[in-house]
Amino acid sequence: MSTAFNEAIKNYLDQRAKEDSLFAEAYKKKGKTIEGCCNYILSEVQKQSEHNIAAITGDEVFSLAVHYYDEDNVKADEEVNARVVVPAELISKDKASKSTKEKPKKPAKQKAVKKDPFEDRQLSLF
Repeated sequence: MSTAFNEAIKNYLDQRAKEDSLFAEAYKKKGKTIEGCCNYILSEVQKQSEHNIAAITGDEVFSLAVHYYDEDNVKADEEVNARVVVPAELISKDKASKSTKEKPKKPAKQKAVKKDPFEDRQLSLF
């Protein structure tokens, strides 16, 4: 599983706990972990997938994450083998800036590349 996916989920849940005191209590539940949460999300998406291919929105992913912590009877499945694509804006700024510092600078003259307008709009989980 992608550490970027775990980090994006953790960042969202940390922020949610800061803003919502009721959720903050649920977020502290014993036996619940970020890894378990991510496995739960992936297993739920996999159950809904067709031909092992699924894509869901970020809001749907975060809703599953909150559900994992809110409900006591929700358990994480074993680790799910999946390819997860996380939009760059969901990865911590520290990690993003560190990775850009490590990359060599590109030459000043570059051809303009058209970016797909739908590329960053949803997470692809498989």
